[in-house]
Amino acid sequence: MSTPIGEYVRRKLNIVEAIIIAGLVGVGAMFFTMRDALIELRVQTDQTNKTLGQIQAQLNDIPAIRQSIAEMRVQVDQSKDDIKELRTMRGLH
Repeated sequence: MSTPIGEYVRRKLNIVEAIIIAGLVGVGAMFFTMRDALIELRVQTDQTNKTLGQIQAQLNDIPAIRQSIAEMRVQVDQSKDDIKELRTMRGLH
């Protein structure tokens, strides 16, 4: 048979066991939450790196774009000069 002290100790142990189990469940849940957060962070990092790569490619095109604009300006200026010359030749000013 069990003594009142034995029952008291058994109840206390049951409480301690329940607290330990609850703690383990909490740690497990926290682990999975952190794992999911790390996976999401990796996905976002991959997307950010992809976007940065696209931006870098666009920045690399800037010198070529500037060169094209300069060439177009020369062509426009030449066209204006040609039009002015043609008008002068026709007497249209």
